Amino acid sequence: MLVAITGGTGFVGSHTVRALVDAGHTVRALVRDRAKLERVLGVHGLDMPEVIEGDMTDRGVVDQLVAGAESVIHTAATVAFEPGLIEKMHANNVAGVENVISAALEAGARSVVYTSSVAALFHAGYPPITIEDPIAEPDNPYGRAKADAEKLARRLQENSYGRLSILYPPGIIGPDDPAMSESNRAFLIYIRDWAPRTTGGMSLVDVRDVAEILVEVAERGGAERYLFSGAQLSWEEIARAIGRVTQRHVKRVPLPPKLLRGAGRFFDSLKWIAPFDFPLTLETMTYATRWPGIVPSPAAARLGHHYRTADETIGDLTRWFHHGGHIDEAARGALPAWKS
Repeated sequence: MLVAITGGTGFVGSHTVRALVDAGHTVRALVRDRAKLERVLGVHGLDMPEVIEGDMTDRGVVDQLVAGAESVIHTAATVAFEPGLIEKMHANNVAGVENVISAALEAGARSVVYTSSVAALFHAGYPPITIEDPIAEPDNPYGRAKADAEKLARRLQENSYGRLSILYPPGIIGPDDPAMSESNRAFLIYIRDWAPRTTGGMSLVDVRDVAEILVEVAERGGAERYLFSGAQLSWEEIARAIGRVTQRHVKRVPLPPKLLRGAGRFFDSLKWIAPFDFPLTLETMTYATRWPGIVPSPAAARLGHHYRTADETIGDLTRWFHHGGHIDEAARGALPAWKS
């Protein structure tokens, strides 16, 4: 079937294009930079699909994207840490959901899939996150953008006549990352330098699993909500997994959770004086130290997806880091060289 997709130059989007092609589907991609898409897909050994150039905030361009598509997958999102870009990030994410989902439904797409985030459901210090939890009311900019986009997506889902599904992936990691996502940047530190010893942990999923689930949901159709996780690990378990796959010692650094959140608050304040892109924020440190874990939703459980293990994902990520020159052979340890 013809599948229209946003975010094809991104981490999740590029892997989803590959998964769609592997599944025999035809792809039409909305991108702002055709040359970037060619570079990104070249890493996967893919030919260029049909391309619509433009932005998800432009409804006319989005109408071109979805025309005649049997399924539409919306993975595009704007992420920004600099104070001067926060309002734009919020506006773009909400406008993207409004334009892409509304246009897809109005154009008669059989299935529409929106990639939300578990951040839209995160409540610090609560029991594990479930699909029945209320939408969060976060103070942080990214969480607020995702929560407001989620509210809109749910209103659209109610009027989708059973055609809009929403996915809530947690921390996405894995190889072939075009722009080094926030989660991968964190793992680069854990693998290359040291891993924190603190409270909390991470719910993780391999980007290739997310892509495969997106394709399966697009094929199934329906109006479900998919909350899922590949692995849920404490920081000590993450360090042990890195040590296990590399067969080397991983340095652990004890870091009190209040200290980490205080550091995040400090860097947030600095950004109002001299804007810069640095992922150590109060938001990310709250997620890191007060993460409650995830209970998969019934819809996700019914998929029966076989997730890659944390060791497999961390091993492939480590090899890819080495292949790209981000870590040396000592950090790669006993792992063989990366093969795309």
